[in-house]
Amino acid sequence: MPRVAKLQGASPNDKVLPFPESLMATLGVAFVGTLVALDQTMVGNDRGPIRVDWLGAQLIAAGLGSMQMSVELLPAHGLDAFTAGLLVLTAVASAALWQWERRCANPILPAEMFRDPGMAPLFKLAVFTGFTMFALLLYAPLLFQGGFGYSPKQAGVLITPLVVCITVGSVLNGRIVTRIRRPNNVLYAGFGMRTLSCLGLSQATRGMPHGVLMAIMLVSGLGLGFSMPNLTVFAQQTAGREHLGIATAILQSLRMVGRMVGSRFSGGSRAGCVERAPGAFDQATPRACTSHGGGLKLRGSLP
Repeated sequence: MPRVAKLQGASPNDKVLPFPESLMATLGVAFVGTLVALDQTMVGNDRGPIRVDWLGAQLIAAGLGSMQMSVELLPAHGLDAFTAGLLVLTAVASAALWQWERRCANPILPAEMFRDPGMAPLFKLAVFTGFTMFALLLYAPLLFQGGFGYSPKQAGVLITPLVVCITVGSVLNGRIVTRIRRPNNVLYAGFGMRTLSCLGLSQATRGMPHGVLMAIMLVSGLGLGFSMPNLTVFAQQTAGREHLGIATAILQSLRMVGRMVGSRFSGGSRAGCVERAPGAFDQATPRACTSHGGGLKLRGSLP
């Protein structure tokens, strides 16, 4: 706990709440936010009360929640009875949601949006965006530290262009997309830059100059900045005013699904490589972090 307090700006000798109890402070804010959301959703502007698809919302929560739990447990425990049950629950909830939304008068997930030839490709691209974005954010630092043996400071410097250029790319995207005749070209450029960065990172080695690695991260960040805002804007324009909110929510949810798949796929691939060649991995990572006594221990000396 002193380490957590120090990270949050307090000295180790300060009196602080235990970490779980400190999170209880957010319950009041969450409760007030729930009341405000209910007040805004239960009454319309000029069409009377709005009927909320509560069953659809519960099915979505059951499907996504069980999917998240199964993805979390599968790498550690394998396909045991509990994980298989979660996967079955995901499939059943998804099938029930699809059947219910087709009959519901006010569906929370309008089926026509997924059949729309303009919306369906955007939803697929949202999954790919979440896959690549979080795989890079989570495992590029691990590659630099655990694979190349860089210190945490060096890995942080190398990953900084990725994070910074997401914002820079979003700002540039806003300036560019309004001044060209075909805004789709910016989206194509964003995905192309991300493809090139992933290809470059797959060929990276420990002896590669840091400037080249930072350039790869820079291109990846710009690609994310060019693609993420455009996906949201294009989906909102295609969906129309009636489905504006749900289109944005679906994009965010599908990006989260891509995040789960991407992070677990990358983590499973890395774990498989370590299991197949543990000796080679240890030799290549003289300063890698290893678990030791419930904490972290650094092998070797840092520069």
